[in-house]
Amino acid sequence: ARSSVDYRLYKYNNEKVSSLFNPEKYPGGLSWLATAEFTMLGQTLKDPGKIGDTVIQKGYAGDVNIRVKLDRIRLRADLSFRDLAFILHSQPSLPPYSDFPSEYKTSPNLFAAVGVDRNWDDWLTLGLIVGVEKPATLTSEKGIPGDITATAKSTAVIRNNNIDTLITILPEGEEAVPQFAAKATAKIDFGKIFTTVAEVFYSYDGNQSRYEREGEDPETSNFKYVFGEFNQLGINVTLQCRF
Repeated sequence: ARSSVDYRLYKYNNEKVSSLFNPEKYPGGLSWLATAEFTMLGQTLKDPGKIGDTVIQKGYAGDVNIRVKLDRIRLRADLSFRDLAFILHSQPSLPPYSDFPSEYKTSPNLFAAVGVDRNWDDWLTLGLIVGVEKPATLTSEKGIPGDITATAKSTAVIRNNNIDTLITILPEGEEAVPQFAAKATAKIDFGKIFTTVAEVFYSYDGNQSRYEREGEDPETSNFKYVFGEFNQLGINVTLQCRF
C-alpha cells in the first residue's frame, strides 16, 4: 500500500518506481505518521469583466496523509483538495491568460484513498488500495473554449498530472460523476537479491467521452460528444535484481 492508486503519476517520475522495491523493516509495535500541506498561489491575468484591466487569480490546494504500522500490517489514508484555478495555474486559466468569467461555474477536485497491506515472514506482502475522486469541472452556458462542436451549454472535466492539463468535454446536458479505482498489489522477496512486484489496477470513470458526427454527410453534419469506455484495467509485473 506504499504506492499511489494512480499509476500514471510514475510516467514523469521514473525514480519513484525503484522505491517500491526497497526492503521494509517491521520492528513490531505501533508507529504512525501524519502530514498535512496547504498551498495558495496567485497570478495576474486579464479581468474578463473590465476591458484593459487585470486581476489576481488565486488557487488553493491541500492534502492530508496518514500512515500507520502495527506489527506487520500497514494502513494508509490520503485526502486532497485542489480548486480549478490551482489545476490550471500553468496553462494559465481557461480561457488562457484570463480569469474565469462570472458566467462560468467551477467545482474543485476532491480525492480520497485508503489502503492496507500485510507482510508474512519478510518475503510476501499483499495489499489493497481503493480510492474515489470527484474531478474538477467547468460549466459554461456558451460552450467551452476550444470546443469544436456546436454545443451550447457544456461541462468540462479538467485534470492535471503535474505535467499535462487534460480536458474532457461531456455530452450536452450531462454532469460529472465520481471516479472509482482499486489496486491490488503483491510483493515477493526471494534469494536476498530478487524482488517481484505485481499489481492489478481497475478504474471506473463515468466521465470518459469522445466525439462523433451527428449524421452521415461530412459536409453538413456537426460533431457531438458521446460517452466513451468507462472501464479501465491495467496489469503491471516488475522484477528487480540487486547486485
